[in-house]
Amino acid sequence: MSTAPIATATAADSGFIAALHLREFRRCWISSVLSGNGQWTLVVARGWLMDNLTHSAAAVGLVTFASWIPYLFATPVGGVFADRFDRRRLAAAMQGVSLLASVWLALLVFANVVKPWEVVALALLAGVGRSIETPAVTSLIPNLVPSEALLNAISLNSMANFGSRLIGPAAALGLLAAGSIGGVLLMTAVFYAAAIVLMLSVRNPGHELHARAGVWRETRETWSYISRTPLLPIVFALMSLHCGLTMLTDALWPEFTRSVLHAQASTFDLLIISFGAGTLVGTFALGGLRSDVARGSVLAVTGVLSGLTMALLALVSTVFFAFLVAALIGAAQGIYMTLGTNLVQEVVPDRLRGRVTSAYIMTTGSAMSFGILAAGALADTFSIHAVLLIPPLLFVAFVLFVSGVRPGVRGMYRTGSILQPRPQPALAAAES
Repeated sequence: MSTAPIATATAADSGFIAALHLREFRRCWISSVLSGNGQWTLVVARGWLMDNLTHSAAAVGLVTFASWIPYLFATPVGGVFADRFDRRRLAAAMQGVSLLASVWLALLVFANVVKPWEVVALALLAGVGRSIETPAVTSLIPNLVPSEALLNAISLNSMANFGSRLIGPAAALGLLAAGSIGGVLLMTAVFYAAAIVLMLSVRNPGHELHARAGVWRETRETWSYISRTPLLPIVFALMSLHCGLTMLTDALWPEFTRSVLHAQASTFDLLIISFGAGTLVGTFALGGLRSDVARGSVLAVTGVLSGLTMALLALVSTVFFAFLVAALIGAAQGIYMTLGTNLVQEVVPDRLRGRVTSAYIMTTGSAMSFGILAAGALADTFSIHAVLLIPPLLFVAFVLFVSGVRPGVRGMYRTGSILQPRPQPALAAAES
């Protein structure tokens, strides 16, 4: 099966939206925007619903944990499926699972019979859909764009995912302010339905097939490749710890809004919108990078900033500065995670792309799920300020430590790539 993109970018396509000149990627991207809007409006509705039902940060952390933990057990299977089957149809089917979870929860809310355990269970179902959809879409992108447009395409896709924290919650703001959580849930269903239609309209050129050897054997092959590839395990560790120690806000926003800012649902939604605005601007700006050296420098800087901006939130007590810091957190986290995804995608052969992508998403997603679960429990037990301050600073310390003891990591920052250039022999030695 052919792996060449259907269309190729031209010199005229340079710029921040180069990959959007390609029709099939554009359709895939719009589908991702719609699906991302569905995901984040669902996060907003579930978080505020659970907070209303329980008034507990730990309970909000639990429902968020339930939505992320499928990345640990469902994503590896999704990666195998993404290498075996049509990635476009797989993504659309999983968007359908999330649609079902949204409609089901909406019906329970409208009937006024919803229980906390049902919110958790349906978050788990939606998480299964998202955890399989994500590697399918991520591994589909390199089949739709030429290699020179890959970073731009991944940046745009990250902008779709992270930036959906701005668009989706903004669309839901009026409904949430009016107390209509059920209306927000129906809105997520509309987003997912439109995403499915767009994804199914994508013409997929196919991808390199591999011999089927069973899920267990294929999983072992995947992790063997990861362990043998220089610096790839370090990238996995950096991105996973980043998710587990800094990307904790989904569990903390409701408690932060109520106990620190002394505000209501609309402020909670606006915090998520501010975060989304930061990711939108950051990942959009990243799409214009053409220099590998600049890419490496940005990776190093945003790794540190991602931790420092989260810690800064612990010092904030006013709404205005909370919005500003939320935007800075979103920008740093969005850029850092996008560059991590690009480092992985540019080195992986297409026959392993779905499985390696799923392994990457599994490690980062499961780290985030456990981090969020712990953050919610610790915020109830100790202080939300301590949870905002200590874990992000631990991540910054880890980044600085690894950069100091591993020359290869410093080389990655210098070159912007896992693939380090091999030293060239001296001309005299070559001539002899």
